[in-house]
This record gives sequence, C-alpha cells and structure tokens, in this order.
Amino acid sequence: MGAEFYASSEFTPDTFTEIAALDPSNPFFTFEYAKSMRALGMQPWALSIREDGRALEGCPGFLSAGRLNRSLEIPSVPCLASETIFWAGLTDFCRRERVSRLSVGSFASPCAAIPKLPGETGRRVRVEYVLTLGDSGNWPNMSSNHRRNIQKAHKAGILVERSVAEEACLEHARLQDASMERRMSRGEQVLADAQVRTAAALLKYQSAELFRARAGDNLLSSILILRAQRGAYYHSAGTSREGMAMGASHYLIRQVAEILRAEAVEKFNLGGADAGNPGLERFKKGFGAQEIHLESADFSLASPFRRKATAALHALRGDPLGLLRDLAGSIDAYQVYSCNPKDIEQGVAPAGCEFRKITDKELLEAANDHPEMNRYKKMYEKSLINDAYGVYVDGALAHVSWLVSPDHDRLARERNVKLRTGEAEITHAVTLDQYRKRGLYSYAIRCLASVCRQCNIQRVFMITGTDNVASQRGIEKAGLRPAGRIWRFKYRHLGGKSFAIRGHRLINLLPFLRLPSFRKRS
Repeated sequence: MGAEFYASSEFTPDTFTEIAALDPSNPFFTFEYAKSMRALGMQPWALSIREDGRALEGCPGFLSAGRLNRSLEIPSVPCLASETIFWAGLTDFCRRERVSRLSVGSFASPCAAIPKLPGETGRRVRVEYVLTLGDSGNWPNMSSNHRRNIQKAHKAGILVERSVAEEACLEHARLQDASMERRMSRGEQVLADAQVRTAAALLKYQSAELFRARAGDNLLSSILILRAQRGAYYHSAGTSREGMAMGASHYLIRQVAEILRAEAVEKFNLGGADAGNPGLERFKKGFGAQEIHLESADFSLASPFRRKATAALHALRGDPLGLLRDLAGSIDAYQVYSCNPKDIEQGVAPAGCEFRKITDKELLEAANDHPEMNRYKKMYEKSLINDAYGVYVDGALAHVSWLVSPDHDRLARERNVKLRTGEAEITHAVTLDQYRKRGLYSYAIRCLASVCRQCNIQRVFMITGTDNVASQRGIEKAGLRPAGRIWRFKYRHLGGKSFAIRGHRLINLLPFLRLPSFRKRS
C-alpha cells in the first residue's frame, strides 16, 4: 500500500510523540504544545503522510469552531517530500470537517512551500532567525552593539532566573506592554494582545518556560521560550525602559542560549520579524543568527453566502450603524462628457511638447519613478493591457492618459460608460505636479481625439467626479460637452456588488436626465 494522507483526532501521547519525532527541534510538534492548545479550546489533530503503519512526515493542526465558521490552524508547516498527497489530503479533510478558514503558518519550519490553494486570501513573506547551539560559532558574528549591551548588563550584575509559575505571566505581560508602547511610539506595527491566557496554558502544560533578567527586586526583561527535545523557540518577550538602558534583553538572550546549549538543545529559534518591526529585526539579526526565509498563507474555504454572513456579523458587532449604512449602499456620481472626435480641433502643441504612445517598458518605469503613476503598473500587471499615451516635455514624461476601446472596456470589473462599437473613452489621466497649469491635459485630449479619428471612432467619452472642478474645466476646454450623469450604487457587504444608472444612455428617452454641470463658475 502506498503513502496516504491520514488525519487523527486521537489525543494520546503516542500519537503526538510520533509527530514530534519527525522534527525533534520543533516545539510546535510536541504533545505538551497540543495539550496547551486544547486547554485554550482548540481540537488537536495529527496530520500525516503514512505508509506501512508509520508516519513519514506531518504536523499538528488545531481546529476551532465559532458560530458561523470552523477554522484550522497549522502553526508550523513541515518540509514535504509528498507535497501533492499532503495538500490534496488536507483539502479533502477541510471539506469533510466543514472547515471554512485555513491558516498555514511557518513558525520554526525549516522551510515552507505552500501551494496556491483555492480561496487564498493572503500570503506573507517572513524571516526567522536561528542560532545553532552545537558550538559557540555564532557569537563571533554578533554585532558590536550587542556586545556592548551584554557587557554593560554583566557589569551591572544582572541575574537570570527561570520560572514556570502561572503568576509570572502577569509580569511577563506587563513587560510586553512596555515594549509594545515603545514600538508603537516609533510607528511600528504591533499586536496589542499580551496573550496572558496563552502564556499561562503553555506554562501549565510544560510546553514553555519563562526566563527573566533581574537586578535585585527589579524585573527588567522576560522571555517566554517554547521547548522541544532538541530545539527552543522565542515565543514572546518584553523589557522595561530601565532594562533596555542596561542591556538586559541582549544579556538575557545570550544567557538563555548558553543554558539551552548546556541542556543539549541544538537550535534556538529567535522567531520572526517583518518590515513593520525594523527594531525587532535588527535586535534578532544582531546575534549573528542564520536567516531562514519562509512564508505563511490564509485561505477562505467557506461558501460565498457564509463569507457574506460572517462579514455582516462582524460588522454588526463592531459597527451596527455602519452596517446599516453599508446595506443601504453608497453612491458615486460622475459627470459624463462626450463629442464626435471630428468636432475637436488638433490645436497647437505647447513649447517643447511631444505626444506619443507609451511603450510597456516606459509605462512600468513611469510607475516606478512616480508614485502617482503606480496604479498604471498594477493595471498593466493585472490585464497585460497598455492603452496609455503620454505627453513629453523636453523628453521627460509629464502627462499620461489612457484611450480605452470597447474590447478592453468589456474586461473591466466595473463599466461606467459601457462603451459600444465605434466609441472610446479617455480616462486615467495624470499630470505630474511640476507640469501642471501648462495646458497639457487639454492638449492630450485633443491629440487622443486625433487618434480616435484615425481609428474611425465616432464618439469619445470622458467622465469625472461631479465635484472635480479642475478636471471639468480641462475637459470642456478641450471641446467636450456635458452628456448626462452616471450614478453607481455600491454595496460593500454584498461582496462589493454594484450597479450603475447611466444617464448618458437614457438621455434621449428621458430628457430630464440632462442635468447641468455643477461646476462652479469663477
């Protein structure tokens, strides 16, 4: 019999000891960690590839149920030789257990290759920092700043102690809050949850212990370490302002590493850091740790109805009045302008100006060079369509406008004008700040009208917000005239559904829709 995916909810030491043996340095694979998660209301599952009665590879998963959703969390995805079997089996398992949310993490994973499963809602690239404790080879790579802090703490007589007492969690949480306040004051992204219940469960079921730095009666720094047979993982930490000034956090990490080394631990994983926490990244990297590049991903496996119901329930709890407003919908109003391209004169080019089609390369370079044009890159990468034309001043790109055909308009998610055969729309116009008030917008419109004439376009459209006076002036200056209104009704809690009333299409049937422009007169 070949290798098969197997999921077991049998909660016994033997089941999870077999999983833990697959990676003895991973604290997220241990029976003690599974007991901790079970105490927090999650149902542990052993997910594995088995052949001839033994597990070849696998990991734990933790199932939790809410009022509308069932979630499966895999904290640490393993390196898989049987990727196809594992992910196909996991997908079937989620379907069978009615899992609506799947979260695949990579904490303490030696590698992570997460496929593009259906329903993906997010993917995050992350980095972890690992110290190999077989010898003292890492310390020569420590930064000079870390060395100074460790020496400072040593001279101050800071002592390191260990604790598994649940009451120590409150002091750990207090120090965590102090660290979070400092990081938030620097504008960094921080999770504000001190996770006291989680820390207490990890300590109670002996899957973790606290290491603390103290000077006399003053607790300076605290770190919660997950333990495995041959590995340890930096779960959470906190340091007081006084502790930071004394180098307590640096000294604590160094001393913990030496303690773990003496207990035959081979790997001390300092955990991850991302671009939102640059200070934490520098701190962990400064110990000379090896960088492990990983990723995590989240998937929504629920039906569209359940996703909408869940979103509505969250909104009802958090902002009931906002939900009512969303259900009523929001309205975007646009002024439509139109004319026959033949009615627009070419006009005289401003001094030093050149109008021409923009190449794909130029479009991407413009997006990289000018933040206001970054949306062009996203539009192109999404559709591989480039309808952009540019006005160049002395060889430098100054203005971009798009000329959209009916074929390309049909590919858009929201079609406001809803072009027909023989029509085109001038849209997505941007003039760089340093080139404004030179008439480039109107000049570009006249040049695009010339392109329309060459392509046998009988009618060209432009739309703008009803309160965008500057844009309206440029459009009318180029020769287009008001042709009606478009009202788009949007419903955020109905999956972003929307519909439009196109006054410019109804205007011949209902003349009263020809509303005058609200443009303010100077």
